[in-house]
Amino acid sequence: MRVLMSCATLLIGTLTVFAADPPSQEYVVLGFRTVKVFDYKKALREAGEEIPRFPSRTTNALIAEIVYSRSRLKKIRSRAKDAGLKDQDIIFLINGELLKTPTDGNKILQKIRYSDALEMRVIRRNENQWERINVQVKPLTDLEYYRTQVFDQLRRDEELTVCRIWSARESLHRFTDDDIQLYFKKKRKEPLQLMIQLELFLPDAPLWKDPETLSCFMIKTDQAEYKLTYDDSEFKKELEVDKQFEETKKSIQIAQEQLDAVAKKYGQDSLEYTEASNTLLVAKRKYIRLEIAEEEELARLRQKSKEDNKVLNANFNKIYANASEQMRKMLDEVLDKLGTQERISNETLFRLESMGLIRGQITLAKMLNGWKYYEMPLKKKQRKMIDDIINSKTVFMYHEREPEKKYEVTPKQKEQMKAVLGVFEAEGGKLGN
Repeated sequence: MRVLMSCATLLIGTLTVFAADPPSQEYVVLGFRTVKVFDYKKALREAGEEIPRFPSRTTNALIAEIVYSRSRLKKIRSRAKDAGLKDQDIIFLINGELLKTPTDGNKILQKIRYSDALEMRVIRRNENQWERINVQVKPLTDLEYYRTQVFDQLRRDEELTVCRIWSARESLHRFTDDDIQLYFKKKRKEPLQLMIQLELFLPDAPLWKDPETLSCFMIKTDQAEYKLTYDDSEFKKELEVDKQFEETKKSIQIAQEQLDAVAKKYGQDSLEYTEASNTLLVAKRKYIRLEIAEEEELARLRQKSKEDNKVLNANFNKIYANASEQMRKMLDEVLDKLGTQERISNETLFRLESMGLIRGQITLAKMLNGWKYYEMPLKKKQRKMIDDIINSKTVFMYHEREPEKKYEVTPKQKEQMKAVLGVFEAEGGKLGN
């Protein structure tokens, strides 16, 4: 404890700096941490230091130090400080219970939830006298609590455009094995967007055998089983176009065979030959229309890719121009190895992700290293799934490529999802269709 272990004046005399601080217990949501008076005196004895005079009957009490919420959604603050608690206050009564043993205080505080009121009686040194003061920490509503659990940071998205991301995890490193989370983000002039993200490290996963479907994540709750896969509308569209090409080719082949048979039997001047010739012509025209449509679609995609790459390259050039020499080497390494599909060290990827750089390229590199990954905007129809995950006693997630490897969603992950969802809705966020 920095305050307790500095040479600040307390009681009569000063506190001593120890080689090892006495053990402390932190209550971030309440806004303070504690050291037992018993442990503090013990540390002094072991250090051969003089023990200052404490108020009578405080051997079982706790010494307080203010800590601050790390959430950036609101001004950084401490609930305990707002209630009047100060550094080095000696807590001897909690919610009407006198601390009779050195462990009583922390046992009581550990049971206090954010929605509970907390009243403490403390002793404070004021010049040359002791003051006994009441400190009342008000309970939090669910939303107030969720705001203390959600952190926001500036990051770059797949286009390397700066955006703000809100998450219930201080670290925005995405590739943590057995992970599921919600977060929301905002780009300039765009509405808030709630995202769902899952990842599993499955380096030995077999190849997907069904060429007509995309492999996906599965989530199994107490009530249902849900499938999470990337939007496959474009994939299905390509399959449908391929199917039309094959069917038209077959129609042309059959029409040509029928035309040859009619010519042989009735001759080319016959009515039958004219009808068969028209059937072949219709099939060929359909094939030409398919080719024209395909070329137009390819041209559209090329134009879109050109525009996307223009934005991407401009943003990357800005990053590269402002990067250090060491950072440029790492960026070069990632881009070169992605081009040849070589593995990139986790150390390099971790550092780049820590700086919020080349998000899309890092994702691709991690997938080449064996990660299975899903990240998409949450849709209205998926809201029921999130509620089911949060409220289910047992939730498992797995990937279709290795269904035998199931990972259980933890209570902490559920609480984080609940917090992000609550803040997203409170900030006016709306789910898309």
